[in-house]
Amino acid sequence: MSERLHAPTSSYTVPCKAIAAPTASAAPVQVAQLTPLIGLGGDDNLSVGSAELPIGFVDETITVLVDQEQPGVSFFDASSWCPCQLEWKNEDTGATGISMVGTGALFPKAPTRVVTGSGRITTTSSIPYGITFLPAVGSWQVP
Repeated sequence: MSERLHAPTSSYTVPCKAIAAPTASAAPVQVAQLTPLIGLGGDDNLSVGSAELPIGFVDETITVLVDQEQPGVSFFDASSWCPCQLEWKNEDTGATGISMVGTGALFPKAPTRVVTGSGRITTTSSIPYGITFLPAVGSWQVP
C-alpha cells in the first residue's frame, strides 16, 4: 500500500510590517586630489628666536570632497598630523579664505568643512610653521 503526501489544507498568514525604502542621502564625494605637498612640518610652539624648528618630513596628499546636499561647501581631508594651510579662491565670485587642514592631532578627525561658495575653486597649500619645498595646488567645481 502506498501513502500519499498531501499539502496542508489550512492557510497560514505571516504578519509583517511595511518596510520603507531607505532615504536617499548623498554623502560627500571626492572631486579632486591636490598635488602632493612636500616639506618639513613645524609646530608654532617650537621656536628658537624667530626660527621655527621642523618636526618631520611632510609628503601629504590633500583630498577635496563636496556634497550635493550642501551647496557652496568644500571638505578638505588629510592625515590627522599634517600641519597644512590652504589658501583658496572662488574664481567665479572672487571670495578667498585660509583654512587649516590636519591640525597636528594624534587621532583621526573629520574632514575640514569650509564654506567656499559655489563655483570654480583654486587652492595652494603650504606648511605654515615649517618649510614648504613644493606647495600643493588644485582646482575643482563646487555645486
